[in-house]
Amino acid sequence: MQTSYKGWTYNEHGELFRPSGRKVNVKAVTSNGYRNVNVGGLTVLYHRLMFRLHKGYWADYVDHIDQDKLNNRPDNLRDVSITTNNHNTGLQSNNTSGVKGVTWDKSRNKWKAHFQENGKVLTRRFVDKADAITQRKQWEQDYARRNLIESYEVQRDIREDVESHS
Repeated sequence: MQTSYKGWTYNEHGELFRPSGRKVNVKAVTSNGYRNVNVGGLTVLYHRLMFRLHKGYWADYVDHIDQDKLNNRPDNLRDVSITTNNHNTGLQSNNTSGVKGVTWDKSRNKWKAHFQENGKVLTRRFVDKADAITQRKQWEQDYARRNLIESYEVQRDIREDVESHS
């Protein structure tokens, strides 16, 4: 089934408008915390449609930068990898350390720092909770640095490509 988004508009506050100009008023929230919108008989996640209208393409993963699933302002949505999307989540309800990626390993009576990037899992165990937290933070910084460098290199390649065709 082909669905058209022609005529749909939005504003900077994250509000969607149907082709008729009528504002989409979605109060219901799904069990996983998102809003849905019906477009021509097709149910679409509100934030994904907002991103599509704003950027002009469907992203594989749309991330809420501030982690608020109901904040669908265009400047709060970004196209990310699955890894980045998974990193931008809050603490799990069963977290006892107060720090994402640091858990108590009952079987070894040690604190475990863990981090996952592109399918590779990093794990180290520590007697001291502070050491586990320090390790986790170091992995986060290393990941952010690698992504910043990769982003810079992609932007540089695009600039060079544009300049060579000018």
